[in-house]
Amino acid sequence: MSQRTFFPIPIEHEEPYSDSKDLKLVGYTKDRIRYAIKRVQDGELLPISEWIGHRLCELCGVSVPEYHIVACVDGQLAFGSRWEDGAEQIDGGTGTVQALELLAAHAADISAIFAVDQFFPNPDRHLGNYLFVRRAETPMCLAMDFSRAGPSDEIPMGALPLDPVCSTLVVIERLIRDRLRKFDSAAFGRAKARLASIKPGEFYAILNDAPDEWFVMTTRDEFCRWWDNESSIRVDGIAP
Repeated sequence: MSQRTFFPIPIEHEEPYSDSKDLKLVGYTKDRIRYAIKRVQDGELLPISEWIGHRLCELCGVSVPEYHIVACVDGQLAFGSRWEDGAEQIDGGTGTVQALELLAAHAADISAIFAVDQFFPNPDRHLGNYLFVRRAETPMCLAMDFSRAGPSDEIPMGALPLDPVCSTLVVIERLIRDRLRKFDSAAFGRAKARLASIKPGEFYAILNDAPDEWFVMTTRDEFCRWWDNESSIRVDGIAP
C-alpha cells in the first residue's frame, strides 16, 4: 500500500466549542473559513472514525459536508469538517411539522445514509446529525458526524447489532418508516450495492491517506485484516 501525499489545511485561529457531545473546537483558516475540528485529544477514535465514515459515504454516493485534514495551531493533525453556512438542522427549536416535512422531503437520502450507518455502525444518527443544504439550487441532505461510529470492543469497524432504542434506529423506524411511510428501499439498496462493490484497494487508500497519529487504538493492518475477512459478511447482514 502506498502513502498518498496530503496537504493539511492550516488553521490560524481556534475557539472552544461547548454545544456538542464530541465537538470541542472550531477553527478558522486565514480566509476565515470555519471548520469543526475533531482531535485525538478530544477522543482517541474521533479523527479516524470521522475520516472513514466520510470516505465510505463518498464511495457510496452519500453526500457529506466538505472535509479535510487540518493542521491545528499547535501543529497536530486533526479531522476538519467545513462549517456549512446557511444549512438547516433539526433541533429543539424546530417545529414538529417542519421537522417531518424535512425528513419526508429527504427520505431517499436518509435511507441511503442508513445503509452506511449499518455497515460502519453508528448508533448516534439523531435528528440533529442530518444537515439540510441547497447546492446549485438542489436541496440535499448531508450525513454529518461519525464520532460515535466505528471501532469498538476490539472490532476495527465496530460491532453490531445496533441497540434497538439507539437514535439511528428510532429515526428510521419510528419516523421515516412508521410515521411518514417514506423509507426508500431503492435508495437504500443502491447504497448497499455500492458498499459491496468497494474494492480492497479503495479501502486501503482511505487508511493510507489518514495521518499516522490517528491510529491510536487500532492499526492500519487491523483495519485491513477486518476488511479482507469480514466486509462481505457485514454487507450481507445489512437489512432495510
